[in-house]
Amino acid sequence: MSAEKSFVRKPQTYNWQGPLSTAGICVLGSLSTGQSVTRNLYRAGARKVNLVNVDLSEKESGYSSSNKSEFCQTIDAEWTIANIEGFVQEAEIVIDTLSDWQQKLTLSDICMDSEKVLIHSGITGFRFQIYTMIPGRSACLRCALPVAGIDQVPLSPTGPPAIDAVIELVDAWQSLEAIKYLAKIGIVQGNELFKFDCLSGEFEVIRGLDAKLDCPDCGRKIGRLKRSS
Repeated sequence: MSAEKSFVRKPQTYNWQGPLSTAGICVLGSLSTGQSVTRNLYRAGARKVNLVNVDLSEKESGYSSSNKSEFCQTIDAEWTIANIEGFVQEAEIVIDTLSDWQQKLTLSDICMDSEKVLIHSGITGFRFQIYTMIPGRSACLRCALPVAGIDQVPLSPTGPPAIDAVIELVDAWQSLEAIKYLAKIGIVQGNELFKFDCLSGEFEVIRGLDAKLDCPDCGRKIGRLKRSS
């Protein structure tokens, strides 16, 4: 009787440090929401990360001056279209840790127009969503959010502020999406939005968020982003 053969799958090895070390990454939001993203990226090998703090109330309260990130360059900037366009155009990928929903929509418009990948997140209490928007492949936020069941974007932050544990969970997910995209490992669909409720444990994936031909924002970018999947 022949001996039964055993097969051991060798672990895959990925080289993400190289692509990360040269890629320009822009994290937009505040020091309190973007710190763990920059830490994760730095420890993975990223060396060209800008954390742009547009929450100037942190600066006024003294938070900004005493909590500069050791993992990236931190910049205090007033929220203006010209300012944000400048930061976006200098980056290869943009990570959204903003708390203002109107700013999120504007950032989506800017990234789509500049053909820059945007890793969006939205947090309400213990619930959050993650969406990687790839111009030419993905629906813009204005098209994607209604399909995801978010028909009316609030004009101001709603509900209780997110606790650090939720923020760090979101930051970790966004960091992984950035690493996968820049290193070209794993799968970054570009047409899926992930929703998670930390209290109930419910997880939902909204699929089919492709660019819409009749949208003047995401529709006109179809086919213009010449990047392999």
